[in-house]
Amino acid sequence: MSNINKENAQVIKEKIEKLNEQKRKIEFEIEDIIQTSMPKFNSIWNTVGSWDCKNSPIGVCVYNHMEDPALDDCLYCGKPDERK
Repeated sequence: MSNINKENAQVIKEKIEKLNEQKRKIEFEIEDIIQTSMPKFNSIWNTVGSWDCKNSPIGVCVYNHMEDPALDDCLYCGKPDERK
């Protein structure tokens, strides 16, 4: 790999790392909002997905990772977290 390609690869890698960090912060903020604003909804076993869900009270899919570790069935619409 030439020096130019290595430099470009490093720049891209750094951008991806920053974006992934922003994504993690957003995910934590979403969890905090749910924990504080919807205590009845909250369960330590619930995982909030990222797919829109018309049936969910929060508008996105929610999974019980204790009973469904593969996150195959949204509690509200039954769709999996991993979709193609």
